[in-house]
Amino acid sequence: MRALGGIFLAGALAIPHACASATTITIYVGTTPELCEDGALRLNQVGIAVAKRREIDDPASSPLQRFARGCQDARTGFVASLVIVPNEDRSAEVAIRVVAGLDGNSANACDAEDGQPPINCVVTKRLVRFVEGHDVPVTVLLEPECVGISCPMGLVCIRGATCAPPEAIPITLDEPDASSVRDASAAAIPACVQKGGKVLTNPPTCSTSFAKDVLPALSLGGCQDTRCHGSATPPPLFLPNDAAKTYAAMVQLVTSNGLPLISPCSVDPAASSLDDVVNPDRKPDNLMPPIVGLKGSASTVEAWLACGSPDN
Repeated sequence: MRALGGIFLAGALAIPHACASATTITIYVGTTPELCEDGALRLNQVGIAVAKRREIDDPASSPLQRFARGCQDARTGFVASLVIVPNEDRSAEVAIRVVAGLDGNSANACDAEDGQPPINCVVTKRLVRFVEGHDVPVTVLLEPECVGISCPMGLVCIRGATCAPPEAIPITLDEPDASSVRDASAAAIPACVQKGGKVLTNPPTCSTSFAKDVLPALSLGGCQDTRCHGSATPPPLFLPNDAAKTYAAMVQLVTSNGLPLISPCSVDPAASSLDDVVNPDRKPDNLMPPIVGLKGSASTVEAWLACGSPDN
């Protein structure tokens, strides 16, 4: 087995043996029979990368580790499967990138570092967590509709030729289609991406954490008060005990000045309106909390924004 960022890739691309007490994730890769048949778009090679969320969009940090040639079963479209075993954290989140080369393309040739794969390629991703004592099955179907489609950075193509964020895609035995993620994907797409930007693929290492530093700083400012952001109105929703939901609410909000509240597309704090909102050195009528801002904590927020507003 090969160690990869605290994760073990168990065995080759093959059908795994069941283990009732194992803590595993099993990736099943398939496609439609038409991509298994001889023709211009015949599946040539598939590669799989397993990494941490922040590395999965960067082929240099998370190169493809396992490869399969063509379809194992042309009738059903089965391509390969891979078992992932945790190293230490048995509830860790895992990011998965599956890259398919068609019409003679290799998987590596399709794994473009600029996020724009050449034609006759399919690139898709998933986010999933280990569940201790259980196997979590993840089905990834390589859709003909997604051949050659380049989604904005941070999004992937799914059935229906729709681009959606990996975190909005349900982990089910059946490949989800656009209708199953439409509402979630609209809410989860960062505002900076909706305005034409691209999420940073190689952000700087950040010693300031959203969950451990920024969220507590905002909590001290009283953002969770029900008269402020403790409910859905006014946005964003602020839940001091739920960093994931609070980050999701903040990252998709565009404020009245036209800027995203926070921008994972930039390391410039000025690209995020949160910098103006909490910094007491700014205009008083923009400050939150009103008049005072975040006294003593604005530098923490600014340092985090300068990291590219990571979900950390």
